[in-house]
Amino acid sequence: MRTHSNDQVLQTRACGAPRNLTRRVAANRTLAVNAGAIEVAVAAMRTHAPVAELQERACGVLRNLSSSSLEIRNLAGNADAVEAVVAALRGHPTSAKVQETACLALYFLIKGNDENKRLAKSAGARVLAEAVLTAHHATEKVVNEAQDLLQQLQL
Repeated sequence: MRTHSNDQVLQTRACGAPRNLTRRVAANRTLAVNAGAIEVAVAAMRTHAPVAELQERACGVLRNLSSSSLEIRNLAGNADAVEAVVAALRGHPTSAKVQETACLALYFLIKGNDENKRLAKSAGARVLAEAVLTAHHATEKVVNEAQDLLQQLQL
């Protein structure tokens, strides 16, 4: 992913691999973090901000990795993952997949991490999550993730 960072198609496909590999296998999460998956996902999100499919997949990587431990949440926060996920929420308001995955990624990124929560609030996560509720009111999974995010932001 680092070698071909400007190749949008390759980056989109490549974000899908760690997302899938880290979904259910904890050992794969550790391997992915040690290999730099957080930084690579954030870099891809920045480089290809207009690409909804890439944003959804990269948010999936960050969701899976940040769900594991506070240590990984700290690493992700230091790699600007919070800002990247908030930017995905802001940049793709009509994509239910991006909104759902980004809300869940942000939920895990801020869970038990005051600094990441502060970053999310500063970046406008609360207003964006409220907008998700309005824009995707008919999509139950998206609404549930946005409500959970809002609740986590209030803790």
